Amino acid sequence: MNIIEDMLRLTPAPTVQREVAVFFLTVAVLVIVAFLATSSANGTLVLVLVGVLAVYAAGRLVYRLLNPAKVTTQR
Repeated sequence: MNIIEDMLRLTPAPTVQREVAVFFLTVAVLVIVAFLATSSANGTLVLVLVGVLAVYAAGRLVYRLLNPAKVTTQR
């Protein structure tokens, strides 16, 4: 349940492992939404929004991996 809470928060996950898990779960949700949106009337709009969220998720992951000093390690 902590990973779901990490997905909902805008603050970074406390560990790199959880940040990577959040990224892959976010991408999985985006893929499902994109698949369901292909048959909707506003499919293009939904795909644009999914693309923006995917860029955000990738940017967040890259930022967290490039700034490891701000990420705590598991004990």
